[in-house]
Amino acid sequence: MKRSTDHSIFQSLPVAALVEDCSSLKRLYQKLQRSKEGNVLAQLRGNPALVKQAFCGISILAANKKALELYGVKRPAEILDRFRRSMSRKNLKTLLEEFQALMDRNADYQGLLELRTPAGRACEVLVKFAILPGHEKTLNRVVVTLEDVTEQKQAERHLRKMAQLDGLTGLLNHKAVKERLDQELTRAKRHKLDLSCLMIDVDHFKYVNDRFGHQKGDQMIRHMARIIRENVRRSDIIGRYGGDEFLVILPETKPQNSVIVALRIQKYFQLAMTKYLRQDQIKNALSIGISGYPDKEIETAKDMIAMADKIMYKAKVSGGDRILHPRMISQRPVAA
Repeated sequence: MKRSTDHSIFQSLPVAALVEDCSSLKRLYQKLQRSKEGNVLAQLRGNPALVKQAFCGISILAANKKALELYGVKRPAEILDRFRRSMSRKNLKTLLEEFQALMDRNADYQGLLELRTPAGRACEVLVKFAILPGHEKTLNRVVVTLEDVTEQKQAERHLRKMAQLDGLTGLLNHKAVKERLDQELTRAKRHKLDLSCLMIDVDHFKYVNDRFGHQKGDQMIRHMARIIRENVRRSDIIGRYGGDEFLVILPETKPQNSVIVALRIQKYFQLAMTKYLRQDQIKNALSIGISGYPDKEIETAKDMIAMADKIMYKAKVSGGDRILHPRMISQRPVAA
């Protein structure tokens, strides 16, 4: 293919593209291989400045129009100056992965870099590379493409978040809150921390649905979600477990201390319901079961939920309007 044709194709690429001389990376790799300080990647992970220095040592041989626009420069040589300003910790991690992929000649590599546009907008850029034939040993001709995928990644994150949320309350849904409890239990075990969870059930909820209709019942569920949010810490995790049941995860909290949280939720729920429903029609309250780690009967998140659910059911069949955990007698709500 003629050189002019090659240049025309390069300039017309729909994404930002650079031709780079990455031979400095190859030389660094060989130098580290000869040293007696262990694995090359381990050495680089322990020395982020070396990663930064290595990538700042590459040469930009050519850049298409899209690349110049992405970096907001007029000449390829200016791209390195902009690149040096983007060396965040997250970007260094991506560059380390790219370094290894280049050494392994892994043409399927894709990585994400965070860049800032000339207008100051933060954007996420998908990085790919191709080593030109005949330059595999020296890496002095590598084509790197950069595609702005900011909107795509934002949409993906939004969809992932929406898939985790309960449509009625905006809280975590059944699956997501169980996953979070599993994560918190793993963390509690690793760092020898306390962990508690509350299983909360609305007493007489079926009566509300039957007497006032499902729309009124949905409104009560939304009120409940708001009350829980307003009476826990920002670090606590709330999910709608199903129907009128809510699961609240309290990291670094002993079961006996979580009773205080449960009492507060119960108190403000009753205050809200006094205004919401006529007291002469029904007295709404909460049955709350508490489980906590460490406990010899708890090994998994499933065990923790099962214990809280069992204790909540005991509170419910005992007349409701109670807070229970394995080591306490029935606790009535505090007076309004």
